[in-house]
Amino acid sequence: MSAEETDKESPAYQAESQSQRWAKYGSNVALMIVLAIVVAGLITYIAQANDRRIDTTAQGVNSLKPQTFNVLHDLTTDIKIVSLYTKTESNPNSDTPHPLNKPAFVSDLLDNYKRASSHISTEAIDPVSEKGKVDQLITELDQRYGKEIKSYQDYLGQYEGVYKQLTKLAATEAEKVGNLTTDSLGNDKNGMLLRAAINTIQTEVPRRLEDNKATVDRRLKEHHPDYKGITTSVHDTLDTVSQLEGKIAEILDQFKSDASVPPAIHQYIADSVPRHQEIKKIADDQIARIGKLGELKVDELQRALNVPDPILVLGPNDWRILAETQVWPENNNVKMYSEGKVSPNFAGEQQITSAIVALTTAKKPKIVFLRPGGQPMTSPGFPPFIAGGPLSGWAERLRDYNFEVLEKDLSGQWAMQAQMQQQMPAAPEPEWSAIEDAVWVVLDYGGQMAGGPEPIGPKLAEHLGHGGSAIVLVGPQSDNLASVMQNWGVDIRSEAIAVHQQLPPPPGDTSKIDPWQEALRQPYVWDVKDYGDAELARPLKNLDSLLYPLVVIKSHDQKGYTAKTLLPLPTEPKAPASWGETDINGLQSGTPPTFDSKTDIAAPIAAGVAVEKQGGGRLVVVGAATFAFDRYLDIPDPDIARNEGRFVARFPGNGELAANAAFWCARMDSMIALSPSALQVSRISDMSPATLNFWRVGVLLVLLPLAVLLCGVGVYFSRRD
Repeated sequence: MSAEETDKESPAYQAESQSQRWAKYGSNVALMIVLAIVVAGLITYIAQANDRRIDTTAQGVNSLKPQTFNVLHDLTTDIKIVSLYTKTESNPNSDTPHPLNKPAFVSDLLDNYKRASSHISTEAIDPVSEKGKVDQLITELDQRYGKEIKSYQDYLGQYEGVYKQLTKLAATEAEKVGNLTTDSLGNDKNGMLLRAAINTIQTEVPRRLEDNKATVDRRLKEHHPDYKGITTSVHDTLDTVSQLEGKIAEILDQFKSDASVPPAIHQYIADSVPRHQEIKKIADDQIARIGKLGELKVDELQRALNVPDPILVLGPNDWRILAETQVWPENNNVKMYSEGKVSPNFAGEQQITSAIVALTTAKKPKIVFLRPGGQPMTSPGFPPFIAGGPLSGWAERLRDYNFEVLEKDLSGQWAMQAQMQQQMPAAPEPEWSAIEDAVWVVLDYGGQMAGGPEPIGPKLAEHLGHGGSAIVLVGPQSDNLASVMQNWGVDIRSEAIAVHQQLPPPPGDTSKIDPWQEALRQPYVWDVKDYGDAELARPLKNLDSLLYPLVVIKSHDQKGYTAKTLLPLPTEPKAPASWGETDINGLQSGTPPTFDSKTDIAAPIAAGVAVEKQGGGRLVVVGAATFAFDRYLDIPDPDIARNEGRFVARFPGNGELAANAAFWCARMDSMIALSPSALQVSRISDMSPATLNFWRVGVLLVLLPLAVLLCGVGVYFSRRD
C-alpha cells in the first residue's frame, strides 16, 4: 500500500472540496502575480532612476570613449553643450540615429555627456522651429559672457551727441565752401587738387557721416543687435573721416601763402585749417575710445547662430563653436577605394571632448618642433591648393587639445629661403627663451644637425637638465644625441634596424589581400600591437600601427631615473624571429637579412623608451623619425572605405602614440587614453594564458560536464518514485 493510500485511510484525512482547491491555488497564483508585478515595478524604477544604457554595437558608437571619461572624471567646473541642429526634412520625427539623421546622432551624444558627469548640462534647439528657445539662449549668453556689452551700449549711446557735433561742424564747412566759385582755379595740378579738397568738404564728409548714422540706427533696431559690428562700422567711418580731414587740412595748408589762389578761397583756407583739424581730433578721440572697449566675445558667439548646424560648448569664461564641417568631416583619401563616394565621419565626441579640455585647462601647454632645416612641418596649409606640413595632423590634434604649437628651424636658413622663393618673409620663429617651458620635439634624421652657433645636443641637455621634457624621434644612423640620451639611461643603437623574418604570403585569393598587409611582410616593416608597459603606452594595446624603419633603442639603469620600454618587438616562439640588423646597406639594396651573432643585436629588442627623472622632466625616445607623419595617419581602412565611403584610420596606433607621448611629457596624464577617433572600428585583443586556460579547461572540461552531471542527478531524484 502506498503512502498516499495510507494517508487517505487515516481518520485525520479529509478530501479537499472544489471551492477549497480554488481558494488555495487561486490565492497562490494571485500572490505570485502581485509579487511579479512588484518585482517588475521595482526593477523598472531602479533602471530608470539610474538611467543606465548598454551599448551593444561592435564599435561602441553609442557610448563615450575612455579619453572622454577621463576628462569628465577630472571636471570641476560646469560646462553646457548646446546643439543647434535643424531637424532633417527626410525624417523629422525619427529618433533613430542613422547617417542621414545628424540631429539624432548629436542629441544622443549630448545625452551621453550629461549622464557621464554632473558638471555637464545639455540642450538641443531646432533654430527653425524653436525660435523662442534661440532668443532665450541669446539672453543666457548675454548674461554669461555679456559683461562687455554695456560698455559698447554706453559708447553707442554717447555717440549720438558726437555725431550731432560732427555733422554740425561738417555742415558748416560744406555751407561755406558751397558759396565759393571754383571755376577760376584752372585745370592744372594745383587747381585740380584744391577743387577735389573743396568737393570733399562739401559732399564727401557729410555723406559718409549721414550714411553711417542711418546704418547704425537701422541695425540698433534689430531683434539681436550686433553691437560689435555696429561699433566697428562707426570706427571705420570715423577713421575715413579722420583721414579725409587730415588730408584736407594738409592740402589747404599748402596754399595758405599761394597768391594765385582766388581771394575768397584764400580767405577760407586761412580761417578753416584749424576747424578741419578740430574735426579730425574729434574723430581720432572717438577711435581711441573704441579701441579701449575691449573684445566683445558674446557678439562673436551670437554670430555663430547664423552658421548652419553648430554645436556650442560653453565654459565659465570662454566657449568653442564647432561647425558642422568639424563634427562631420570628410576625407578624400577614401575616394580611391569607394569609387569617388565619400561619406562624412561623425567626429562629434572627439571635437566636444577637445573643446572641454581647452575650456578647462588653466595653463595652455606649449610644444615646439625643432626641425633640422627646410620648410615648416606643422603648418596646416590650405588644402587642396597648398599642402600642409608632414606633421600637420599631429599638430592639429594638439591644437584641438589647447596646445600652443611652435616650430624652430635649427639651421636658421629657412627665413632667407622663404624670402627668396616666396618673395615674402617667413613667420617669426620663437627665441630659445620663449620655449624653455615647452615640450621639445626633436627630429633627428641623421647627418649633421645644425643649431645655429651651437649644435642641438647641448641645448637639449640644458633643457632636460632644468626640468624640461622632450620627445626625441630618431632615424637610422643618427647619433647626434647619443651622449645626451645616455645620461638619461637611453642607448640609441642607430647602427641597427629592427627586422623580422619575412612572412609568407597569406593563403587564398591574393587579389583581395589588403595592400598594406602585403607591405607588412617585408622584414623592416612592423605592425606593432604591444606598445609596452609605460603609462602612455598601455591603453594602445592591440591598435594597429605602421612603423618603419625602426631604430633599436635600449635602456640601462641610471640612478635617479625610471625607464620603461616602449615598442617591444615580438620574436620567437610567438612570432617570427626578430633582431637588430646592422647591414643597413644590404636592406636598402633588397638583400634578405640574416642574423649574424657577431654584428647584429639579438632579441629581445625594442624601438623606444619612456624615462622620468625623479623631481625633473620626462623624456620619450622613439626609434622612428617619421612615424607620426601625415602619410601614415591618413591611410584609410580599405574595407570601410569601400563599403561605407568614410575614412577610418587603417593604423590608428601611430596617431595615438604621438598624442599620448605629448600628453605624458606635458604631464596631462588624465588625457592618456584611447581617443574617440581610435575606436571607430572594433579591435580584437589577444587572450591572456589564464583566460585561455579558463575557457579550455574550466568551461569545456569542467563546467559543462559538471552541468550535465547535475542535470542527470536532478532528473534521477525527481523520477525515482
